[in-house]
Amino acid sequence: MGSTPRMATNLKWSVRAIPCFSTVPQATLQSNCDQYSRGVKLLQDGRSPDLREAVLLLSAAAETGHIPAKVALAEIYIEGLGLPRDFALAQRLCEEAASVGDPAAQYCLGRMHHEGLGTKKDMRKAVFCWKIAAAQGDVRAADALRNVRT
Repeated sequence: MGSTPRMATNLKWSVRAIPCFSTVPQATLQSNCDQYSRGVKLLQDGRSPDLREAVLLLSAAAETGHIPAKVALAEIYIEGLGLPRDFALAQRLCEEAASVGDPAAQYCLGRMHHEGLGTKKDMRKAVFCWKIAAAQGDVRAADALRNVRT
C-alpha cells in the first residue's frame, strides 16, 4: 500500500526537524532521534516493506517519549497507512503529545473531532484544538480555522 496524497501532505507538516530535549541519557536520546529520522525517511519513500519498518522505528522512538514520533504514528493510524486504522490509539498518541504542548498533535486532535474519527463529531472541540495549534504557528490549524469561518 503506497502513501496517500493526504498522508504526504500531513507528513510535510508533522514530520519536522525538532531538537531533541529530554532528561534521558544522551545515547538514548540520540537513538530516539535516529529512529525517528530513519522512520520518516522510510515513510516518505512509501513502499510497503519500508512502511512496516518505518512503523517499527517510529514506535520504538514514541515508546520512549519522542513527541514528533508520537504525532507521526498517530497520523499513520488515522490514515491506515500500511496497517489498519486505529483511531483510539491515534487519539491516545495525540493526547500525550498535545499534553506537552505539541501544535501538530493539537491539530491532529482537532481533525479527529472535526471529522468524527474515533469520536463523535464536535466542532467546538475541533476549533478549541485548532486555536491552540494555530497560536503556536501550526499552518494546517490556521487553515482549518479559516475554512470553518468561511
